[in-house]
Amino acid sequence: MRPRWWTWSTRGRLPALTRDQLLADYGPVIAYLKTKPAKFKTKVIDAAIALEKRTASLRKDDDVLCRGGLEEMMAGIEAGETKEASTPPGEIGKTIVVNPPPDYAPKFVAPETYKPMQEKARSEIRSDLLKMLR
Repeated sequence: MRPRWWTWSTRGRLPALTRDQLLADYGPVIAYLKTKPAKFKTKVIDAAIALEKRTASLRKDDDVLCRGGLEEMMAGIEAGETKEASTPPGEIGKTIVVNPPPDYAPKFVAPETYKPMQEKARSEIRSDLLKMLR
């Protein structure tokens, strides 16, 4: 499950790499919470939602959450920021690493576009988190 309530980039979703990093960092916490009673999970979710509400106005466009997409990859290819890497065992073909150019910055959609999506996502936070902690 991806956290959908954060800043929306032109991609409109959390990149898989960032999602994987978040799950790797917080996987043990999620595993722990899955073992707890529903009442405890609800208290933790309520606290997370309250914290998100209190800090929402402080968060600005977050380029970290909008990294790793096709737009960034195309910018790296166009800038010649590619290099061949060893192909993982069991895989076939070439592996090419594409880095963004040093001056790359993701584009963000206008607030009138992302605000309705953000509000919808916020309305679904509770059910999304409960599903994740089943």
